[in-house]
Formats: sequence, structure tokens, C-alpha cells
Amino acid sequence: MADDMESGSDTKIINNLARRFLKQTIAKAVSQGKIDLHNKDKAWEWILSQIQIIGKIDTPTCYEEDILKQANYFFENGKNEFALMFYATFIEHSLNWMLVCIMAKKGMNESQRTEIIRSANIQTKYGWLWELFELPQINNRIKENIKKISEQRNTFIHYKWKESNINLQDTTNLAKKAKSTCRYLLCLENRIEYNKQENDIDVFLAHPNQS
Repeated sequence: MADDMESGSDTKIINNLARRFLKQTIAKAVSQGKIDLHNKDKAWEWILSQIQIIGKIDTPTCYEEDILKQANYFFENGKNEFALMFYATFIEHSLNWMLVCIMAKKGMNESQRTEIIRSANIQTKYGWLWELFELPQINNRIKENIKKISEQRNTFIHYKWKESNINLQDTTNLAKKAKSTCRYLLCLENRIEYNKQENDIDVFLAHPNQS
């Protein structure tokens, strides 16, 4: 019985990973205009053709969901410094991903995209680089939140306590802002990465045979 439960758990994990991989593949294809989810026959034809070619699909590993869950866990348990560390990590992942998406759409190759992401600090990413690629404008309040969250993360990571006078209430308030900032960026991701079609992707996968 224990073996059956373990086998069932393994199957669930594998299915979840497979679904995540497939969703990322579809999202990337949608973001690059390769498929139209409303034309299911053509979309599945493209997806299956890619899966049949070993190593053809170039789908990045995405840790955003796990990072955000960990951030929320620490926040809900009053570990604000750890929450801010994970929220800051999520924010940078999110900015990087949206920039990579737009660069891919503009035909930039992987080495070019990687070099730009590696050489830019976070202020550059949501600042002039963001404007250069004509991405949707980020609210000024969100920009200020990102700046403060990043600074507090660095204070915590590099143990610069003497340089900071932030108290418990301040970190609690900043963690709340960080959580709302992540929600804002998730909406922006849907707009940029999925062409506002994230819900359509979920429906597409839930009802693959319906036209």
C-alpha cells in the first residue's frame, strides 16, 4: 500500500512537471507568434512536431512559482527579511524573463540576450533598458518599491545591518509592498509573455479536442 501511495505521488509529480513544461513551451510559442490558440488543429500540429524532434524545444527552466511560494510562506510566518530576499529574487527573475521575451521577439539570439541580462543591474532593467525595448510603462510607485526591496535584500544578504535603521514595522510594510509588486509584475508578464493569453493557454490544455 505504501508503495502504491509513493508510486501515485511520483506520477503526480511527473504529470505536474510535464504540464509545466508543455505550458512553458506553448507560452513561448504564443509570445513569439508561432501559434494561435484559437486555431487548435494548427497549434497542436506545431506542438507535436516540436516534441517529436528531440532537443528541438528550447524551453527555459522556470522557478518563479516556487520562489513566490517560498516568499509568501516566509511572509505569512513573520520572517520578513527572508520573505524580502525571495520577493527580490522573484522580481529580478520576472524582469529578466520579460526582457528576454521582447528580445526574442525582436530576433536577438541567445548569446546576445544573455549578455544584456548579465551586464545590466536591476535599475537599468526597469529603467532605460525597459524603455529602449518599448515595453509597457511600469508604474513609478512600483519602480520605487523595486528599488527599496532590492536595497533591503542586499542589506540582508551582505549583512550590512549597521548601515540600515529599518525596524520590524518597516520590514513588514516593505514585505507587503513586495507582495503586491509581485502581483503587479505577474499581470505584466501575462501581457508581455503570453500576449494576454495565459487563461487561454489553460483552457487550451484543459480542452484539447474542442474547437
